Amino acid sequence: MQGLLSKSLKGIPPKPVLSIRKTNTGIILQWRMPYDLGLYEGIASYQLYAYQETTAAPSTDMWRKVGDVKAMALPMACTLTQFADKNKYYFAVRPVDIHKRIGRFSNPEEISL
Repeated sequence: MQGLLSKSLKGIPPKPVLSIRKTNTGIILQWRMPYDLGLYEGIASYQLYAYQETTAAPSTDMWRKVGDVKAMALPMACTLTQFADKNKYYFAVRPVDIHKRIGRFSNPEEISL
């Protein structure tokens, strides 16, 4: 039965396209899904990840989840305020579909504060 059920599911959502900018109130992350979403299961939420650049060599261990955002009409956007000036940060976002399947990360975007 499990095998029959999984064959009827649509695809896992593809990676979003992320953009980032600094404002007086914080960092604004905005993303969109430049695909025909009718080919994929509905998106329930997005996971936001970030890492702060340091003198250490970059590694995947540096990424930290900074939040979950409930899916709404695209393009989506959120403002983050908990990041310190004089630092460089990298951000990525990935979708989670209604079946809790995790999609691919966006390409990372960077910002210096």
